[in-house]
Amino acid sequence: MDEEVLVVFLFFYIGVSLIIGAIGNKRKIGFGGAFFLSLLLSPIIGLIIVLFSKTKEEIDREIRILKTQREQKEHLERLVNQKSVSDITNELTNLKKLLDDGVLDKDEFDKMKRQIIDPNPISEYDEWWNRD
Repeated sequence: MDEEVLVVFLFFYIGVSLIIGAIGNKRKIGFGGAFFLSLLLSPIIGLIIVLFSKTKEEIDREIRILKTQREQKEHLERLVNQKSVSDITNELTNLKKLLDDGVLDKDEFDKMKRQIIDPNPISEYDEWWNRD
């Protein structure tokens, strides 16, 4: 009689673990992880772990949100760093006036002019490093 109860208990234990594995199939933990955690720890603890793990849809949604946020951040940074043509023209005019007045020499003028026209020059190393 005791052996029959033990066999029934084992079948029940494995069956419940299989059900919990099936629940975990659509979650990050997966079928195998949920099943083995249920077998090793207990079906109740396995179920709790499975229910607290994120679903694959939640993970995909979070990845899409992060990607969108990253794209928005890059776009905003580009907008913030852009200068209007009139701003650049005014800065170059003021710089030329400083050169004409003798405040700047030709080398300083050329260096500052390059900085105004292209404040963030990209070197070959930067292009290689940031490639996808």
